[in-house]
Amino acid sequence: MSLLISEHFTTLQGEGPSLGTPSYFIRLHGCNLDCSWCDTPYTWDGSEQGSEMEVVSLVDKVLESGVSTVVLTGGEPMLQVRKPGFHKLLRNLSLKNIRIEVETNGTVVPKPNSPSEFALDYVSQWNISPKLGHANIKARLGVTSRLVDSWLEVARHLSNEHRLVFKMVIDTDDDVEAQLKFIKKLGFKSAERVQVCLMPEGVTKDKQLAGLSKLWDIAAQYGYSVTPRLHTILFDDKRGI
Repeated sequence: MSLLISEHFTTLQGEGPSLGTPSYFIRLHGCNLDCSWCDTPYTWDGSEQGSEMEVVSLVDKVLESGVSTVVLTGGEPMLQVRKPGFHKLLRNLSLKNIRIEVETNGTVVPKPNSPSEFALDYVSQWNISPKLGHANIKARLGVTSRLVDSWLEVARHLSNEHRLVFKMVIDTDDDVEAQLKFIKKLGFKSAERVQVCLMPEGVTKDKQLAGLSKLWDIAAQYGYSVTPRLHTILFDDKRGI
């Protein structure tokens, strides 16, 4: 059993509640969105094809790394959720007491009562990053209302059993208003059943630092968290960090 992989490496988690945690990143190839500021376009823009990698080999690489957290990311990792290798990877990592985080745009709804849904039980934390208007998403997924419906369905599907973290990428004041409306639609009170992290848009150190200063008061006002993209601050857009 295999999965289509863009890259995999040992690093530190650079953003969100697990910031600074030693982690093994497995970046799956492919995405259903085309965000204008995407920092991993090589996972979906055709410039690279990705490569099939056996799940057994991936698990061995994780164990050799010595870390106890795996971050499954992309691209959009949930595009491969129905592959048998997806379930096998999560199951085998869980059996080795590896903690699993999944980074997702939240648009792929798990199919009920399927192996893909059962695989989700092995995930300790879902880091969901809904894309707001400034991502300039084109029509590959559909209209914005369909995106919102997908986010709502995914969030409600997972919220009863899993830890949810919403990482909201913020660039302008309009983005703040849009994310507040989105969280309200979810029906969750801040920090009640989900954690909301505001994150500045930017793939360079200077833009990250400028954005962080703008988010401080907003997060304090609404009871949200602020997360930097620490790897970007330290290394700009260098890959494999």
